[in-house]
Amino acid sequence: MSSHRSGRAPARLLLRPAGAAVAGLLTDLAFPPYDLWPLAILGVALLVACVRGLRPLGAWAVALVYGLAFFIPHLYFTFVAAGTPIAWLALAGAQAALLALWAPGAAFAGRAGPLARATPGGAAGRAVLVAALWVCAEHVRAVWPFSGLPWGMLAFSQTDSPL
Repeated sequence: MSSHRSGRAPARLLLRPAGAAVAGLLTDLAFPPYDLWPLAILGVALLVACVRGLRPLGAWAVALVYGLAFFIPHLYFTFVAAGTPIAWLALAGAQAALLALWAPGAAFAGRAGPLARATPGGAAGRAVLVAALWVCAEHVRAVWPFSGLPWGMLAFSQTDSPL
């Protein structure tokens, strides 16, 4: 019986990072040239589900996987422009790490406990808090470092949507 459980444990450990990677790829498909804007909503919702209830470092790591899956294909033009993968992967990694700063707060907001009970509006209040944290993370990416890189802000994927 114990071998059965240990065989499932690694698969369960990979479920959230795998979900985050899928979420990052879905989010990338919401941007040009694909312009499948509803996938941004689905991708971010999947990411929120993947980090919900995790401890801060685990949430950050899962969101980092999302960020890498999103920014590596999304910033491919920097490889073409620079002619080297080093700049492209460094930029994608830096952007992913900055975006992942959102995750510990989002995971904490989704945990059951005093914050969950004290948030006005219950689940709706927590959803607003998670969205506000996302906007803060995007703002940090837009202004820091070296005047920031707003490329890949979620709103840019919604230019053709009814939103």
